[in-house]
Amino acid sequence: MVAHLAQAGRVQFLHVIPEIPALSDRHPDVLPFLHEASAARHAALARRATARFAGPWHTSVHIDVTDGTPLVEVQRVAQEGAFDLLLVGQGALAEHLTRRAPCSVLVVPDDVPAHIERVVVSVDFSAHAAAAVDVALAFAQASGIETVHLLHAYVTPTAYGARSDARAEVDREEAHRWAAQRFAAFLDRLDLRGLVVETHLIETASVAEATPAEIAALGADLVVVGTQGRSP
Repeated sequence: MVAHLAQAGRVQFLHVIPEIPALSDRHPDVLPFLHEASAARHAALARRATARFAGPWHTSVHIDVTDGTPLVEVQRVAQEGAFDLLLVGQGALAEHLTRRAPCSVLVVPDDVPAHIERVVVSVDFSAHAAAAVDVALAFAQASGIETVHLLHAYVTPTAYGARSDARAEVDREEAHRWAAQRFAAFLDRLDLRGLVVETHLIETASVAEATPAEIAALGADLVVVGTQGRSP
């Protein structure tokens, strides 16, 4: 589906055979044979996968089987191949790649159908968020979607000590007004490519909890979010 949306010129399947340090130390002569057999088996599996690949007619399909640490090897191949997008299943590798990969990463959860009808972007008004919106708009355009949803969750101020409920209510109104102003200024900086943007401003005590809940409520098929700093 992604190859069709992007009219991709190249798709590469990559399998990394993890290193086995303990076995290498005890039986160094055996390891090359194990890797050769494993590489042949996984190359055969990759060939079967590419045989079922129904991308655009002009897309070239490649298979690469290598050994090493999966995170390191995927990053190396992505960097050397100057790839635009990595597709991975959900798991520990995906969590690390989203922070460290040299390009965007599309994480595909189990049992998720390959279609896009509703795109949601979680934004914090940063440059990373603006880049995420641009990616979301590109997916929407390619999918024939006219509306993209932008979501921002902000933390509710908490009253302490002698502060009254009335003062806390005023602070909530000010926080909402401030967030709305920043949202409007953020939108003014974007090139919306002629698409409609629907904004969602959520007051919450926990951004980490409110964001996925709102995404689920919106029925998103694709969620786009920027990474900040790509570090822990």
